[in-house]
Order: sequence, then C-alpha cells, then structure tokens
Amino acid sequence: MGCEFKGGARFGHANATWPLARLTANESELVIRASLLGEHRFEPADVVEVRPVRWFPLFAQGVQIIHTCDDRPERIIFWTLGSPARICEAIRSSGFRGTASAADVPEPLGFPLRWPFAIVMILCWNGAILLDRPWDPPRIGGPGMLTAVSLLLVVSVAVRFPGPLQRLALKEPRALSRIRSVLDIATVVAAFMLVALIAENLSR
Repeated sequence: MGCEFKGGARFGHANATWPLARLTANESELVIRASLLGEHRFEPADVVEVRPVRWFPLFAQGVQIIHTCDDRPERIIFWTLGSPARICEAIRSSGFRGTASAADVPEPLGFPLRWPFAIVMILCWNGAILLDRPWDPPRIGGPGMLTAVSLLLVVSVAVRFPGPLQRLALKEPRALSRIRSVLDIATVVAAFMLVALIAENLSR
C-alpha cells in the first residue's frame, strides 16, 4: 500500500512552494514531483534514509532524501505544512526502505559554479543594462536589456551541454544536476522576457 502527500519541494537551489509538489511512495520507489522543477525517482538502493528536517516550524519543515545518486541535487527536500515525522512513518508503512550505505553518499561540491565565471556573468549583465542609461529617462527594453536577457537565455541553455562553456562554468559535470532546476526556470523566464521585449520594440 502506497502513500501520497501534497506540499512543496526543494531541488538543489530551486524551490517550489506548497502545493506545487507531490510525494508518493510504495515498496519499490519514492517519487517527488514539482511544477517547473521536474521530478526525482528513487529506488531503495538509491536512498540511505528519509530524514525529518525543520528549519522553521510550519513554514520550512519537511523530509530530506539522503541519497547516493551523483546525478541528482545533493539537497532534495519535500516541504510539508503537517508533521515531517508522520510523512516518514507513512513512507516506512508503504514498504519503502532505503538500503544504500551512508559511505556511498557523494562528497558535497559546495558552490557549483566557478567563481570567475559567476563574477564575469554578473559584470556582463550589469554592463549590458548600463547601455540603456544614456536615454533620459533610461529605456526599459532598450538594447542593453535585450542583450542582458539574450545572454541569460543563451548561457542557461548552452551550459547544459558538454563543451568549453560548461567547463568554464561548472566545477565539475555532476554540478549540473544541482542547478538544473534553476537553469530550467532561468530559461523559461528569459524566453518570456525576450519575447515581451521584442514585441515592445516592434510596437514602437
């Protein structure tokens, strides 16, 4: 007999608030699905334990999946407005038991991006936006903003693929799993912004 809960989720650095995520578990797998962020499926051999976490009562509490998969974010949390202990008990009652060893948990990577790359991106973003400052008042949707949003879109897509940019941006390839959800959001937001900016410029 399985169990199912509605709540929020954190995949690496990306969050989905309640009630945009769902946790289901049965004897053979545990799944966390979150709108925009995607889903993560775990078999018992992937999981060391499902641990209650409580950063702030009611608003930041849930269960964390301690896993051994180096192609997933290190921190995968299901947020709940209810009792984390009750969710852990329901998962155990569903028959799901983690069988992985804590010794197999990958070493933490820390900040996944290379600092020089992060600094250059921030400078390029701000420098591009400053191109619109000569107008008085500064133009919203001017060439600087178009350049900045285009840069965000291109980088958020290109960094996913093995190659020079990924090597410049990430400490190591497995760091991609930690920021994939953030990249997904950045790509969608940048695409919508770019379409809106182009439409605005064409309408002038």
